[in-house]
Amino acid sequence: MNDHPDALTNDTVRKILRSRGFFHDVEIVSRILAPIKIAILQLEKRECNMADYFLQLVHLAVSFHNLPNERGMIVLNSSSSCFFS
Repeated sequence: MNDHPDALTNDTVRKILRSRGFFHDVEIVSRILAPIKIAILQLEKRECNMADYFLQLVHLAVSFHNLPNERGMIVLNSSSSCFFS
């Protein structure tokens, strides 16, 4: 952004990219998507059965439960509370 100031013409986008919160939010989204990606790859295998589906669901619930309790994370923690209540 500093090398090419004319590349971004929208001031709102420029402010978002310069804020630290944007990159923090991207990190949180990547933490959410990584276990989902792993589960999908595991369940696409030919030899999967219903037990594998259940285990991946449990793995997803545990990984969501272990996410840091920060802004926006309360929804994920409450949705996985059925596994940990």
